[in-house]
Amino acid sequence: MDPSKILTKNGHLTDKGLIWVNQYLKGKLTGNELRQFEKIMKENEPFAHEVKLIHAMNSMILEKKLRQLESSHLLDQQTPIIKLIVKKYLVAASISLLIIGSLLFVVYRSTNNSNLLVDQYFQPYALSLSYHRGEHDSLKLQYNKALLAYQQKDFKQASVLFLEVIEQGMDDQRILFYLGNAYLAIENYTGAIEQLELLSRQVEGEYVARSHWYLALAYLGHNHLENAKLELQKIIETNTYKKSEAKELLKELMSQ
Repeated sequence: MDPSKILTKNGHLTDKGLIWVNQYLKGKLTGNELRQFEKIMKENEPFAHEVKLIHAMNSMILEKKLRQLESSHLLDQQTPIIKLIVKKYLVAASISLLIIGSLLFVVYRSTNNSNLLVDQYFQPYALSLSYHRGEHDSLKLQYNKALLAYQQKDFKQASVLFLEVIEQGMDDQRILFYLGNAYLAIENYTGAIEQLELLSRQVEGEYVARSHWYLALAYLGHNHLENAKLELQKIIETNTYKKSEAKELLKELMSQ
């Protein structure tokens, strides 16, 4: 079971992922396949949320059908044992849906709060222009186009162009940094995390220290609160870029 085949880059279930979830909810996954599925659920929060939502929707649909049966004359025609089973299920379903609904509300509220905080604190890093002027090399021309798109706040186009530049071999700190910012601007938190993690793991460079602030926001947007807190603590401890904002944001996260 390959995790990359379960979710898209935007965190939505693929067709294959949906099949696996339905098999899991029906109890058809066993052995190693079941262990792999549960491992992915434990390690991948967006996937776990999708499973909970599908489970809740399935429960609501089944409860609706049974309530329709209960309110119709068809239930009167069933044996006493069938009537008892339906009524017991409806009581259990109501309790389960209350629990699931509460859990989903907590998840939604947590995710919603995280997104509001990202909106409050995130501003794309201002681009310091340094085009490769007079260059005829196609790769550098592509790089210039990416910078121009970023400057014009066309972050979706900028992210596409920066990624193409990286894939063609121009891979430096500045590109990773601005690509991470562009992904943040279009709320592609998975992409932002991928690029900013690569940058933050480098030993030195002017963009490395700055990357921790944007990586914290990307984690926050993805609702990875503990990772966000760790990045904010690094900023505070090392007295680097956005220290005052990091203190303020960490305080808000700790109070939740």
